[in-house]
Amino acid sequence: MFYVGILSNRGKILESDEDAIRYALTMFDLYPANDFWQGFDYEGFAEFFDLESYFSGDWIIYKSREEYEAEQERLREQENDDDSYIKEKRYWDALQYRTGSRL
Repeated sequence: MFYVGILSNRGKILESDEDAIRYALTMFDLYPANDFWQGFDYEGFAEFFDLESYFSGDWIIYKSREEYEAEQERLREQENDDDSYIKEKRYWDALQYRTGSRL
C-alpha cells in the first residue's frame, strides 16, 4: 500500500506497509531494540494491528504509487478543463455585458 497524508499529516508519504507500521509505532513512542528494524516481524505485527483503520483519518491509502500518480495526473487534467471552462464563461459574460444582451 501507499499512504499519503492529508490535514494534520499533509506532506507525509509512506511508501509501504512497513513504513506505515514504523510510523504508527513511533506515534505510540514504541521503537524496536534494533535501530535498523532488523528482525522485526512486520507480517506478524500486521495481523494484530489494523493499518487501514489506523490510517483512515488523516491519510489516503492507495494500492500503489502508480495508482496515486495516475490520480494526480487525472486531477491535473481536470483542473485544466475547469480553467478552460472558467475562461470561456468569463469571455461570454464579458461579451454579453458589452453587447447589452445580459439579463
